[in-house]
Amino acid sequence: MANLENSVLRPVIERFHLYKRYMDDTFIICEEDSDLNDILNIFNNCHPSIQFTLEAETNQEFHFLDIHLKRMPDGLLQRSIYKKPTWNGQYTNFHSWVPLVRKRNLIHSLSSRIRRICSNDTIDGELFYLRQTLIKNGYPPRFIDRNLVPRPHDKALTVEKKTLFMNMEFKGDTAAEILNKRISKSLNKTFHAAKLRITFSSRPTILGCVKDKLSPWATSMCIYKFTCSCGACYIGRTKRSLSKRISEHYPAWLLKGERKTITSSIQEHLINCGHIAPKDSSFKIVYRVKGTGSKGVRINILCTAEALAIQKLKPELCVQKRFVQPLILPWP
Repeated sequence: MANLENSVLRPVIERFHLYKRYMDDTFIICEEDSDLNDILNIFNNCHPSIQFTLEAETNQEFHFLDIHLKRMPDGLLQRSIYKKPTWNGQYTNFHSWVPLVRKRNLIHSLSSRIRRICSNDTIDGELFYLRQTLIKNGYPPRFIDRNLVPRPHDKALTVEKKTLFMNMEFKGDTAAEILNKRISKSLNKTFHAAKLRITFSSRPTILGCVKDKLSPWATSMCIYKFTCSCGACYIGRTKRSLSKRISEHYPAWLLKGERKTITSSIQEHLINCGHIAPKDSSFKIVYRVKGTGSKGVRINILCTAEALAIQKLKPELCVQKRFVQPLILPWP
């Protein structure tokens, strides 16, 4: 669009008294006798992918983005906040489980927006409307009035400070306020070139109740232990889901009493001894590798954890096991 404004549309734009664009919204002031449909066709024909719609001034009123404009008899434009027909006045409720600083910043940002956009004759009315809307959202009048006051501008810093971010779990307004003040005060006394920004996050209250928990058999990157009914043990590792690895130890032919090629020590033990070991109670996860880090690092951790578990537990069925990570430890 910027290329078209500087090339094809440049002669047309130069005829306007004012031309402003924000993304795909364009504001134009032109002569009263201008043919608006002709201007619209020129813009729409400059490129096949561009199709504008037209909205003209009605009863000397017009809105652009979130600004409502009204032409006054003296020729000046009165500015106020434009609210869409679907706007219902809902903001973060005062009793919501969010830090108090967010509720305070909501009032500051909305009131600053009014003072920045509105003309002098509409600021008081918009601030009054904002106050009534916040009261409907549960905000105490004293809390609103205290935060509607414009914030003083910070003094210019002679040395640029480095911003440090710290995220903590939200434990309530009182705890958040005390923690923020104490940490900021300590940091200002110790590190003058640092500017602390503490953000608080709360755990989801609905998602944790609705989402189904994964079965332990869906765990991957873990060390598992098999215990037979006779007490014999086996330690193994798997990068895939545990259920997939168990199905390899317990193939369908083994459950049917058939005889095929033995591929694991567990199969050999069950066949030779004739023991019965239910899958659900015989397998147990003894270690999980965290999901952080690269895959190669996680595999190395998995192999080392298996070797440590075998050395500590000394399972009978792992005597002939191959491909175990060698360990060089300062203790036997």
